[in-house]
Amino acid sequence: MALIEERDRTAAAGFTTVSRTVPSSGSPSLAGYAIANIVIESPILAAGIFKLIYDFLIYYSFCKTRPTEEISTKR
Repeated sequence: MALIEERDRTAAAGFTTVSRTVPSSGSPSLAGYAIANIVIESPILAAGIFKLIYDFLIYYSFCKTRPTEEISTKR
């Protein structure tokens, strides 16, 4: 949130929340299908793999980005 201007933080938080919760509404159906037709461990393995990919992409996207507060105080 430090990367977003203060006046836009509420809208950014709302957009982020909606974009993460809407896709997760289909997860129980997909997990049930995977348990019934693939193997019982497949939803857990898929979730772990997706989480690792997500964390890596977030880190890679922001590893060189500094918040504006940190940049302005640096001399």
